[in-house]
Order: sequence, then C-alpha cells, then structure tokens
Amino acid sequence: MSTFNILKAFVSIVGIFIALYGIYSYIDWRIDHKINNPEFIRKIALNVRPAVIFNSQESIEIDMGAMQFIENIKVIPSNDPRFPKEIIISPKEYLAHAPSLSTLDEVEFSIKVERGKKFDWLYHLHLEKYFSETKMSRFRLELVR
Repeated sequence: MSTFNILKAFVSIVGIFIALYGIYSYIDWRIDHKINNPEFIRKIALNVRPAVIFNSQESIEIDMGAMQFIENIKVIPSNDPRFPKEIIISPKEYLAHAPSLSTLDEVEFSIKVERGKKFDWLYHLHLEKYFSETKMSRFRLELVR
C-alpha cells in the first residue's frame, strides 16, 4: 500500500469526523435555539401544567392553558359573597383526576371534592379562617394530567 493511499484514507477519516462533528453541532444549536425560545417554553408550559386563576366573582384573572380544557367555572356564594361555599368545574372532556384547587389569598378553606353530573367536579368549601380584609377570594385550579 502506497503512502498516498494511506494519506487519502487518513484524510477521508478525518473529513468524516469533521462532517459528523458539524452535523452534531448544528443539531445541538437548533435544539438550544428552540428550547430557549419564549414562545416554545410557553407552549410546553400550557400543555404540561395547565392552570387558571379565577376569583369568587367567576372572573378569569389568568389563563395558563387550562381554559382550553374547561367549559365553565361556577362559583356558588355562601352567606358572605367573598367566600364561596361551592365551586363547580365543568371540563370539556373526561378528567380521570380532580383538578387541584388552592386559594391564593390569606384565607384558609377545607376543601372536599367529589364528582358531579357528566364530567363536573364539585368542590365543597368550608371557611376555616381569614387573615385580612379581602373583597373576594382568588383560586388557582391546576389540571392533573
């Protein structure tokens, strides 16, 4: 085997390694570019942990993807309209697990959840205590998928 053939084989192998390195570098750059794109991160967040923040007046304050799965949120007030006694969540489709409901204000509720009609989830709230004067209660509902 001549020196020229050995040199040709060596250059070919080095060329293949450089080409593979270039391809992998390009793929890494594309992935890095995609996962650092705020719009891409937003899409993932909306599908991974969809949530909604609403108040005791049934107003949606922030939709973080959950309203695409929820038909309606009904708040049934207690004697004090700031604090509901029941919340009815009507999903658009069957949810195997009850969405997680938590309060965002300085209010403590004990919450009991049960299935309702069709796909509905019923949350029975019992006011334990509140720590400041508030005009309404705010809640975060997170879908468990």
